[in-house]
Amino acid sequence: MLPIVAKHGADKQWLYLAGPEHTPVLTISPWSDVPVLTETFYPGSSDKNWWNYFFPGILDSWQQWTKAPDFIRTPPREQVTLTPLYKDAGGTGLLMTFFAPVWNRDRSSHYGAAALDYSLNNILDIVNEEHIGESGFAVLLQSDGRLLGPSTETLQRLGLSNSLGLSQQQAIKHTENSADLGSDSSESVNSEKKSSKKENKGVETPVYHLVDSQFAELAQLAAGMDKQDGFILQTFQDAAGEHYLISMQNMLDYNLWSPDSQSIVSDSLYVAIIVPRKEAFSSQQHIQDEMNQASEKSQIFLILLTLGVSLISILLAGWFALKHTRQIRLISQGIRQVKERRFEAEVDIVADDELAELGLAFNQMLREVNHSYSKLEHHAQTLEDKVKERTKHLEEANQKLQQLSQLDGLTQIHNRRFFDTRLDEMWREYSRLQQPISLIMIDIDHFKQFNDLYGHQMGDQCLCRVATTLREQLKRSADLIARYGGEEFAAVIATDRDGALSLAEQMRQQIQALAIEHSESESGVVTISLGIATVTPYQTEQQTEKMSELLAMADKALYQSKEAGRNRATQSPAADTA
Repeated sequence: MLPIVAKHGADKQWLYLAGPEHTPVLTISPWSDVPVLTETFYPGSSDKNWWNYFFPGILDSWQQWTKAPDFIRTPPREQVTLTPLYKDAGGTGLLMTFFAPVWNRDRSSHYGAAALDYSLNNILDIVNEEHIGESGFAVLLQSDGRLLGPSTETLQRLGLSNSLGLSQQQAIKHTENSADLGSDSSESVNSEKKSSKKENKGVETPVYHLVDSQFAELAQLAAGMDKQDGFILQTFQDAAGEHYLISMQNMLDYNLWSPDSQSIVSDSLYVAIIVPRKEAFSSQQHIQDEMNQASEKSQIFLILLTLGVSLISILLAGWFALKHTRQIRLISQGIRQVKERRFEAEVDIVADDELAELGLAFNQMLREVNHSYSKLEHHAQTLEDKVKERTKHLEEANQKLQQLSQLDGLTQIHNRRFFDTRLDEMWREYSRLQQPISLIMIDIDHFKQFNDLYGHQMGDQCLCRVATTLREQLKRSADLIARYGGEEFAAVIATDRDGALSLAEQMRQQIQALAIEHSESESGVVTISLGIATVTPYQTEQQTEKMSELLAMADKALYQSKEAGRNRATQSPAADTA
């Protein structure tokens, strides 16, 4: 049956059947000289009990399962046990082993296991090669924060050392009086079992823990992963100060043989997407597409692996019943449909034995895949909505900041800073058009005495009324009035000398018409003095100096208005160009 499974099963490394503890004989497809290979990469292993040397404690854990009252009804899929990544005795690199225990008829004792050695290069290549946005990436990790096959670049970006940690001993020394594998003496087998458990911790497993990251947020996240369910979204900062978003999705729950505790524990597999925060806000749709693709590819590969192991378990348990191969072909056809992303097509059940249980388990997993895929789409949409909401808030905040940077806080007209910018823009624009512009400097007469007499609150109200009235006199969109400082205002308008003088006089009359009481003023009300300067600008490297000259001309004219008795507009001498 092993060649049949090798031909119709999923992508694989080795398929084999391992006997029970007292006779751990291996039947392997494709065939290989196991003692020679294991002795090469694990010196001293050929004269040890296979189970106790490479996977200590796994048989005892399976036997403990039989003590549960409802164990006999446990589906075969839930009994599949995975190992961590470990160094292959065959020299092919790092791989995982999927074990499906084989039981006697009443499931009171195990008879060894069906196994599949699978190299994770395919799925890890997909995850490691995924680039989210311009510089994002993806990784696989377990619920304790252990990374699966990370690249050197990934380790560096996650703040981890690229030195390889091995949780098991590097080599096993030969013992002079080791028990022979073929011996029938139960005393020798028990002695070897105790010795191997004491001396050996199992296969060599490379360990990279996210909890060892130099980035505090990642270490804290990894330490609490086993307390969180479903979708996780968090930020962290790297050594260069770059902010990242990390989103994690629980993709699969499974049984894991732990070489540290030499027992089987419940574990979960997560796929994590890491992307710079600035790219998340600027490339929302791209992030969603990349997340969907990476998660979908990882999920399909994991489903195919689980389905393949379940198929192998049932085939090996019923290898004497060749007449039921029709059910196997139907399940293989179902696997091909899953590869084509057709999750709705269920497998017909034509057998009445363990293969029927496999078909039912396959159909149940298809329903779970549909459900998980819907949840993933929902989480992706949730992430997109959060990004849109934060982007909208940021744009609103930027608009408010821009408005605040351009307006005077008291009078709500433009401030000195915006005035300087607008004067520079008009100078450049009207130098190309060869049209005149005028500058009007405005000062409230005796404003200090007004404040001293009526108080600063009344002074603020006076400034606001004067600013509003001055702004109402401007009719063109290109014209600007701004608070220049204290009680002083400045207007830049696109007009000639006559137009500027007419507008200045109109401003003076309108302020006087407000009739704001001022007993210290000559007129008994608040008045203003104005200075006017007009030029036809032209482009020059000394533009800043020329604008300063225009301001000086208008300021000098304002001074003349004050010297002449205030409440008047004075125009500087004509200047054709500047």
